[in-house]
Amino acid sequence: MGTHRATRRHPRSGAGIFLHFLGSMNLAITLLVAISIASVIGTIIPQAQPYTDYEAQFGPWWFEIFRRLGLYHVYSAGWYLGLLAFLVASVLFCLWRHTPAVIREMRQFRTHQQARSLSALRNHMEWFHASGTPDQCADKASRVLRSQGYRLRRKDKGQTVLLAAMRGGTNRLGYIFTHLAIVVICAGALIDGNLTLKLRELAGQIQPESRMLPLQDMHPSSRLSVNSGPFRGIVTIPEGERASVVFMTRGEGYLVRQLPFMLEVDAFRVEHYPSGEPRSFESDVRLHAPELDEPLTATIAVNQPLQYRGYTIYPSTFGDGGSTLFLRVWPLDGSGSSRRLEARVASPRELRVNGETYHLEPDDFALHNIQNVPGIDSENRNLGPSFIFRLRSATGERREYENFMLPARIDGDTFFISGVRNSPSEPFRYLHMPADANGQPDTFLTVFRLLTGAQSRAAIAGESVEELLKEEGLDSGESELRHRLTRTGELLMQDLLSHGLTQAIRRLEERFKAAGMDSDQRELWLGLGEDILAGMVEGAQVQASKQTGAIWNEANDARERFLRHTLETLPAMERYGSPLYLQLEDFQHRQSTGLEVARSPGKPLVYLGFGLLVIGIVLMFYVPHRRAWCLLQPEPMGGSRILLACSSQRDPVGGREAFRRLADVMRAALPADNGQTE
Repeated sequence: MGTHRATRRHPRSGAGIFLHFLGSMNLAITLLVAISIASVIGTIIPQAQPYTDYEAQFGPWWFEIFRRLGLYHVYSAGWYLGLLAFLVASVLFCLWRHTPAVIREMRQFRTHQQARSLSALRNHMEWFHASGTPDQCADKASRVLRSQGYRLRRKDKGQTVLLAAMRGGTNRLGYIFTHLAIVVICAGALIDGNLTLKLRELAGQIQPESRMLPLQDMHPSSRLSVNSGPFRGIVTIPEGERASVVFMTRGEGYLVRQLPFMLEVDAFRVEHYPSGEPRSFESDVRLHAPELDEPLTATIAVNQPLQYRGYTIYPSTFGDGGSTLFLRVWPLDGSGSSRRLEARVASPRELRVNGETYHLEPDDFALHNIQNVPGIDSENRNLGPSFIFRLRSATGERREYENFMLPARIDGDTFFISGVRNSPSEPFRYLHMPADANGQPDTFLTVFRLLTGAQSRAAIAGESVEELLKEEGLDSGESELRHRLTRTGELLMQDLLSHGLTQAIRRLEERFKAAGMDSDQRELWLGLGEDILAGMVEGAQVQASKQTGAIWNEANDARERFLRHTLETLPAMERYGSPLYLQLEDFQHRQSTGLEVARSPGKPLVYLGFGLLVIGIVLMFYVPHRRAWCLLQPEPMGGSRILLACSSQRDPVGGREAFRRLADVMRAALPADNGQTE
């Protein structure tokens, strides 16, 4: 009785299961897809920007989610570096496991093939050659195979000769090169991801600074030395000044990294399109280094960086470098006339208005402004020079303003534009002040000052009442009527300045109702009030025009349009929320350039990896791996039986054509003497 021995499959250990998983193709593809998606996200979302910019762009809710996911620093995020490291380990294990087999496949000629196995191949041909022995035919067949680019091995078994040939064996190196390319590229990415800096941050050795401090006051934990790995930072340098550090954005703060050289900006130039939009910009820089006898000078642009010892320097932004602004200060509380003031961008100073102290913080100046300001039109236009400043009161209340130097044309008339917002995350709300006959805001601001001051407003109201009484033919000597009408005009103007024309009329009507007037009396007094109000604005305009020297051309209705715009704009002055208006009269422009400095020691590895990837792809897809066998067997009556066969793994169509060409050359060298089978 026979016995049956069952074979058992031994279960894998935990380490074996892990190694099998680590070297699986599914894992490698999953990691590649995940890294590709993360890289796309890092391309779409600008990296290493201040958190305030992200919050303004995405809103508080999405900002917090993206922050927790590390999408603002994708390429240095811990999970991204972990994916890269895991992919490197997986691919290295695949190489370690499969490379020996690949090398053996390249060197193995398979000289143990039999006639039956060769006849089973799709590409084979057999014929009889009567003019030579197998040994004699083998010499001719060898020359044919070598002429077709094959390397071959010969095996003799008695009188039978087998020629095993192979070409395109380097195709198998494509597997090694492509996998090695992934390892090299990921290694370069890991180096440039600055994993060391990430670990130092987690250990608390590096602390980003969130305050704006002078460099000498910064804590050492917020400063990085010259030899601190790869980095990418930016520094803003005005014309004629120099710097030897860059600032690296880290979350809500920044780090300062020391450079091994000094950068000096000699000049900055920007070219504009006819519309005013910037077309290109470049900087003339000098690089001072201890190892240089003379400074290295270069003109750099966005696509023309300066390369120095592994550092890449190129201009990334431009802005104001401390322009001098010549301003005219207009108090908006009716306290007095205007005065002139000189200020400098990025240089705060104190400012006193009507006994109150304010901190003026000029933040930026722009020579060209391509904007679409609400109320102008739907197309962007160049609004000319403007400056942005913050005004902080003694109580800490702060607003940000944007004032334009030149008036803008809106619906046929010209207006001076000033924007205001409470925080940088809000859009500007724009105030439009009508320009006078001289193209200046003087007349409107003087009108506002006259109507805001209590004494001047009362005097103008009285004059308006006198004019109204004369026009209506009423007794101007009636003091009680004149007093009531004057008081009505004052209250109506106060409500106009605080609440707008519609609310002012409504509040006046409520006062008349409370006084017991019937509907006819209310209608009469409301009409008188509106006439007095219009007369007050016109009277203030006449006085203001005398003070400012604005002479109106009576041939057109420019003065009437100015009065209408003034009546519409006066209520907005209350919402403007500023005790003063700063008019930009002149400036001395000084520009600065934002230089981005980067050091990427992993970049050569990435380039090397791409080179290996290209070579691997070329070898795999453009170098076909083919094998050929020529079996020569003796015939009993003399001559030789020839069996030619070929195999091609990944190119069946091309392999069949190559076999036909080889067969034609082989039959020409060893012609058939009888029928053949294919």
